[in-house]
Amino acid sequence: PPGGGKTLSALKLAAGIQRVRPGPIVLIDTEGGRSRKYASMIPFEIILIEGPTKPHEYLEAIKAALARNPAAIIVDSLSDEHEGEGGYLEWHDEMVPLFSNNAWAAWGPPKASRKKLISGVLKIKTPLIFTFRAREKTAQEGKKIVNIGWQPVAPLEIVHTLDLTCILPPKADGVPVWKSDKAGEDFIIKLPNYLAPYIQDGMALNEDMGEAFARWAKGDTVDHTAAGPEAA
Repeated sequence: PPGGGKTLSALKLAAGIQRVRPGPIVLIDTEGGRSRKYASMIPFEIILIEGPTKPHEYLEAIKAALARNPAAIIVDSLSDEHEGEGGYLEWHDEMVPLFSNNAWAAWGPPKASRKKLISGVLKIKTPLIFTFRAREKTAQEGKKIVNIGWQPVAPLEIVHTLDLTCILPPKADGVPVWKSDKAGEDFIIKLPNYLAPYIQDGMALNEDMGEAFARWAKGDTVDHTAAGPEAA
């Protein structure tokens, strides 16, 4: 959600990765260059995505970033792939008249485009950090409406391809939620055993965590206290 610290947290993780991997941090900005307000804190290169953008065009932007030999690539925010101008949902609506108002058939081009994005991302070895906007969702349980928590504006088929996912609530200041008693949030959070040693509950995402992730990926022996005094 807004105010959680998504962009700055992503940049801090990337700066930590940069300690291990040479190259610039490249940020693909879908929100009119709003990320530039952090440029004085953490240097990065920016690629602006403007205008209607189909899902596979995000892959093209990522490949353009790869040409700069980056330490890490940030996409801020990948929610626009789903509901942004020209994104998955809007593209479908545009296709409906072309498929004789057959709404089901009109999903064909957007789905193919998204599959291209996902399959392409899975082949990339450079660290990728995605941010997503989020909304609070509710569900009906019997006769009651219950709050199931914050959900990313993104399809599960993209979210579930990621190695690590967390939630930054409003005013979190970069401190993520790693456990939740809300069913929707708990379903989204992903902290695998091989990365859990480098996370300290209650600590903001930071450069040391990014460095620890990068060293783990490289195969180095990692000090489990790198992310905080009780990270192990």
